[in-house]
Amino acid sequence: MLLLKRIKPIIFFVFVTYVLLYVFSLNYKKGQMSLLEKAVVETIGPIQKGVHHIFSYAGSFFDEYINLVGVKQENEELKAKLSSLESELNNYREAYLANQRLRELLGLKKSLSQWPTLAAEVITWDPSGWFQTITIDKGFLDGIQIGMPVVNAKGVVGKITALSRHYARALLLIDPNFAIDSYIQRNRVYGIVSGYKNGMCRMQYVQQNQDVKEGDVVVTSGMAGYFPKGLPIGTITKIKINKAQLFQEIYVKPYVDFSKLEEVLVILKERPVVNYGKPYKNH
Repeated sequence: MLLLKRIKPIIFFVFVTYVLLYVFSLNYKKGQMSLLEKAVVETIGPIQKGVHHIFSYAGSFFDEYINLVGVKQENEELKAKLSSLESELNNYREAYLANQRLRELLGLKKSLSQWPTLAAEVITWDPSGWFQTITIDKGFLDGIQIGMPVVNAKGVVGKITALSRHYARALLLIDPNFAIDSYIQRNRVYGIVSGYKNGMCRMQYVQQNQDVKEGDVVVTSGMAGYFPKGLPIGTITKIKINKAQLFQEIYVKPYVDFSKLEEVLVILKERPVVNYGKPYKNH
């Protein structure tokens, strides 16, 4: 009822307007307006013009609103499609990089054809931070033994130090507890490479009179029996000579980027057995 009371004046105004327009249309053919018609036109004209503008504006606003809704929906669809394409591209990129790494490992495997090897994936680093170790997804059921070398396409990674049925832990080259027989590739100067700190290594027990230069390449000597001869270890980056000391201080930057280890090769090379012969029997 309240709504009806509010719209009654509007209904009355519209009715009167159309009646007057009807009367005006009956006399349109006479060519000249009467005083009443003139009064009606002059009174109603501005109102009709305003109503026309209002409806025109409302129509334009509605059309623009519809367009904006359509544009917003299209924008959301494009964003979703872009996100899907970015995710798909990232998956392709990861697959490509993994393929590149596996190709490099395959090349290394072929170069080590005289020894059986086993590919493994790095699954964790030592969470304690006390040791530089990694855990791989292969264990003694896969043929891995303590002491076996771990490498990748860049060079020496470390060696196996602990085992379970399906997993193994490897001590990394950059751990201070790691040591490996090595020599300078250029002139066969021998030493022991061990982990130092900040991702670096030291080459120890090289006498002061030995010829060592920055940029020299250090490789495995193969003397200890575990690691094959000639595997890349790193490059000499700094040398300190103290006449009061017997040996030079030689710092080596490893070829392997230990922060990006994902796949490795375990060289299934058993620890050499020293045969001391049969015990002597006194008859």
